[in-house]
Order: sequence, then structure tokens, then C-alpha cells
Amino acid sequence: TIEPNTGVTYYRAPCPSVRLGKQALCTPRYGRLRQEDGTRFIPVQILDVAGLVPGASEGAGLGNKFLNDLCGADVLIHIIDVSGTTNEKGEATTGYDPLNDADWLVDEITTWVFNNLWGRWATVARRHSATKASAVTTMQGQLSGYGAARETINRLLDECGVKDPVVLSDWDAGQVRALVDTFVKLRFPMVLL
Repeated sequence: TIEPNTGVTYYRAPCPSVRLGKQALCTPRYGRLRQEDGTRFIPVQILDVAGLVPGASEGAGLGNKFLNDLCGADVLIHIIDVSGTTNEKGEATTGYDPLNDADWLVDEITTWVFNNLWGRWATVARRHSATKASAVTTMQGQLSGYGAARETINRLLDECGVKDPVVLSDWDAGQVRALVDTFVKLRFPMVLL
């Protein structure tokens, strides 16, 4: 099993204590302050998840293990070879469109979440109805394993126009997939480099 490589980088930002005239009192809990110019260095954990390949959501490569590694991330930074000389499997080629890499990664994450949710949707819908839970509570219970905060679930339901009372047993695969598409965009924002 390949574990993700981890490291720390620092985000530089002006320290608010400078603006407030309290620079001498600044003692950050995380990171450090450069006194000379009032710059804060805020630590950011970086995780290098190797091994994601097309078909991971169906078990290709080390599949779900690598997708699970993404759950703790706040942002995904996808580094893409834009030369067009390497395809999505890492094989040498010519004329490959590097935007395909961005597309297949989003599709793998979305398919993974959808398959997990849709596979137990009937149970989710029955429990939702039996407990008379709110849509937020039900979706929080289903999506929290992906690192989704309650605020993300609220925003998801707002963007999808889901209002209580909702009858989840009436939803078809297309409606659940649309919900998951929006969830992935909100929960896993991506920067392409």
C-alpha cells in the first residue's frame, strides 16, 4: 500500500495585528510572524496522493484507497502534464489533451461518491422518512464521511433547491447524481496547475 506523502508549506499573509497596532503582542498559535514586515506564515498541510487512475471508482489501481485519502483535503491541487506527451494512465503518447486529466479526476470522485450513496439510497430514504429527519440531517449523515461540514450540506441543499419536507424515496438516480455533482464541486474545489 502506498501511503500519501505529506508535507507542510506556508501561506503568507499580512498579520492583522499590524493593522491594529498590536504587532508586538502577536503570538500566533500556528505558524509564525516575521516581525520586520508583519508577515504571518500560516502552515498548510500538503498531501501528495499518488496512484489515482481512471477507473479508480470501480477499483482500478488501488481505487477506493486513494479516493479515501482525498476526504481530509480542503482543496485539491491537480498537477497536470500539459505537454500532451503523457496520457491519463501515465503512458507516453503524442497529442493528448491535458484537460482530459481534469475531467477524469472529477468524474472519478463524483462516480465514487454517487456509487456509495446510490447503493444505499433505499435505506437512506426509508430511515429519512421513519425518523422524520430534516434533509440537512439526513445528508449530513450520508456525506460527513467525505469531510463535509454542515455548512457545506446547507449550501448544497440550497444550490440544489432541496427544501423540507422532502420525499427521498421519490428521487431517481439522475436526481441523486445531480446532487452528488454539486456536492463534489462544493466539497472538493480543485486548482489545476
